Amino acid sequence: MARTEQTIDGKPEIALVDYNQNITYTIHDGSCSKSASYQPAQSPCIPDDAVLIGTQVLGSSNNSLAINTWRVTTPLLEYKITVTNDTCSFVQETFYGVLSPGVSGSTTFLLSDITEGALPNGIFQVPPECRHAMTGPAVGRR
Repeated sequence: MARTEQTIDGKPEIALVDYNQNITYTIHDGSCSKSASYQPAQSPCIPDDAVLIGTQVLGSSNNSLAINTWRVTTPLLEYKITVTNDTCSFVQETFYGVLSPGVSGSTTFLLSDITEGALPNGIFQVPPECRHAMTGPAVGRR
């Protein structure tokens, strides 16, 4: 399962990806849509062509986390990915560049409270707004 939050037209949007069922639930402005999701869960390691930017320590001296930040460059986007040194778990990801034809921008994901591995059955609950969600993209349907 993955959860992302962003603001669109000044209103929060939450997307929940259920990898087990291949469904994405998108909640925007109080309504929910669901769509087929063919996104694979991200691998917990960086690509082979990544370049190490630096190694840092995150946190305080008595509760710290050793992290590495890597850069990955593609024809349209540049990524900065921060992972833990020991397990290569994502901590932060930023990408910027051409997001779609004619649209440039940047996005940052900060990860916290991560549970690695399979979640127990029943831990993911469909949000109440999505129990009777329409199927398909939310574009033009409000």
